[in-house]
Amino acid sequence: MSSFLYKILILIAVYYSADARSLGNGPAPLQYLNYIYGSAINVFINLWNRPKNEKGHLEYHVFTKKNPEEPCLLEPTMESLHKCDIEPENHLVMLICGFLEEYQPGNLFEVMKNKILENGPFTVIIFDWSKYNGPPVSLALYNMKVIGPIAADMLNFITENAGVPAENMTLAGHSLGGHLAGYIGKSVPNLGRIDSLDPSWQFFESFPYLEKISYKDAKFVRVFHSSYELTSFGITPPLGHIDIYFNGGISQPHCEFGATYQRTSGDWVTIYSGILKYICPHEMMNTYYIYTMNTTDCQFLATHCDSYEDFQAGKCPRNSSVVADIGFYADARSLGNGPAPLQALNYIYGSAINVFINLWNRPKNEKGHLEYHVFTKKNPEEPCLLEPTMESLQKCDIDPKNHLVMLICGFLEEYQPGNLFEVMKNKILENGPFTVIIFDWSKYNGPPFSLALYNMQVIGPIAADMLNFITENAGVPAENMTLAGHSLGGHLAGYIGKRVPNLGRIDSLDPSWQFFESFPYLEKISYKDAKFVRVFHSSYELTSFGITPPLGHIDIYFNGGISQPHCEFGATFQRTSGDWVTIYSLILKYICPHEMMNTYYIYTMNTTDCQFLATHCDSYEDFQAGKCPRNSSVVADIGFYGDTVTGLPKLSKFYIEVGKDPPYCQKNGDQPSNTN
Repeated sequence: MSSFLYKILILIAVYYSADARSLGNGPAPLQYLNYIYGSAINVFINLWNRPKNEKGHLEYHVFTKKNPEEPCLLEPTMESLHKCDIEPENHLVMLICGFLEEYQPGNLFEVMKNKILENGPFTVIIFDWSKYNGPPVSLALYNMKVIGPIAADMLNFITENAGVPAENMTLAGHSLGGHLAGYIGKSVPNLGRIDSLDPSWQFFESFPYLEKISYKDAKFVRVFHSSYELTSFGITPPLGHIDIYFNGGISQPHCEFGATYQRTSGDWVTIYSGILKYICPHEMMNTYYIYTMNTTDCQFLATHCDSYEDFQAGKCPRNSSVVADIGFYADARSLGNGPAPLQALNYIYGSAINVFINLWNRPKNEKGHLEYHVFTKKNPEEPCLLEPTMESLQKCDIDPKNHLVMLICGFLEEYQPGNLFEVMKNKILENGPFTVIIFDWSKYNGPPFSLALYNMQVIGPIAADMLNFITENAGVPAENMTLAGHSLGGHLAGYIGKRVPNLGRIDSLDPSWQFFESFPYLEKISYKDAKFVRVFHSSYELTSFGITPPLGHIDIYFNGGISQPHCEFGATFQRTSGDWVTIYSLILKYICPHEMMNTYYIYTMNTTDCQFLATHCDSYEDFQAGKCPRNSSVVADIGFYGDTVTGLPKLSKFYIEVGKDPPYCQKNGDQPSNTN
């Protein structure tokens, strides 16, 4: 996906809205961390209500050898403690759910519990905070900070009243639960061990007030990595006393298209989509962890090494390196001399696998690789597949007088008859003398997302060469070209534009945010990339895949650039693929505002409906408050056939309210101003 797809797809809105005063006198006043503007929606109702420890809120499901199947629901009272019969001699293990995870019979937390109870005198507590772990992820992140000390109070209560030493406790949390384990550990003196299972990366780099799992959070902290930032949800940097990287901590060999794996929910699924391919390596960590609990199978042995490259190159032979049993029943002593001989933040590497095979192969411009589908009035249905040869150029019959439009697919998107790129092409050809090229780079636009990002940088100059070839040999001036790209294609348009001198216009349609802040070598779409760059926003970082900051000559925010009125549960919308879907899941709800930008863009191509008029304003709050009245502000026609906006500084923000139903635009008599 989104951002993952999964990029899933999600993604600290606890800090958006007008200001701290708008939320009342909460326990932690909000700070301006971003200028993120949103429609007035009560997303965070009860945000400041401290979670209660009672059934239906925070749940501590206690299992022992005496009650391996039916949990005792623990409350912080002596009566409940006696009822749950926690033995002071038993090692206590707390399993912590992650974002959107919960304890349900049959899921992998139950499998973990069963494995642990099979193999010794343990007390297992499954900590279910699913009433507070999302969505949205921003709320889960805030609640994590609140809930950590509450859960710590429960463990301290057990220590003080049931006699279980903190040193005899292990916390194991997956994903966001891997960080929550740290928040708990910070408030439990002398906590024995934390196993953080592929802790999530989302927002921890962007918001430094969030504390990641750390070696400081327990006497011994192990961080397990099975995925990383560019292709899934896991975090890469070492954080514990030891960090264990399964297959380099990048992807996992089982996570290929067509493979079947067991999700944390317990469901078996076949990987048929990019989203599941992204989720798989992150969730496989739970499966690996369960198998480390087996006492009859082979050991999980990891080798200490400075880097994965050194490990793969054989520079850390086992006969001269520290080899650790990283199974569930291993302890710090298994690492060698003393309880923790390794320095904090050292890397431990697992099995070797060539994840990035062929990553550096430069894409070729030939059929089956990069495809330029050329359509004109003469061939509106059947494309001419353009190659950078004079023969192909003559065959495709590109008219130098026609305005040339290149439509650019985004991540996981491709040109297929019936999809929205074809609809765009048809609309454009209906309304004038145009040449339309649908640029399909689907052989290189993912997954994994990291590969698409790399290839974008390589492909940009190749596509630019094609446009320059057209200018030089077919006589189409670059000033008479428009590039329009959606999502990652909105950034690729910039990579192309940087190398096409005097390129006329770029329309970047809800360009994606994923990884552009974390990896500064990646270049976002910019007003420098063409003579006139328009950036359209219909979603933002915390709830979908779009990017918020202004990047173009003008940036147009549809309904504040946050969400869209059509994207509610039960609504039906047309995906970029052309399929009509009903929003029945959070994933579709996240995807909807991002993909609605393509639908809006198509409707801006209508010449018989109302205009899409946007108003220049410094902020969405000012726009909503009526501080930018149309009779005294710049009003721009931001439709496909709209004119260039002049006389304003770069990065100027425009706002437009669109309706829930087609044709979306507001029907009024206002006229655009300051355009030519």
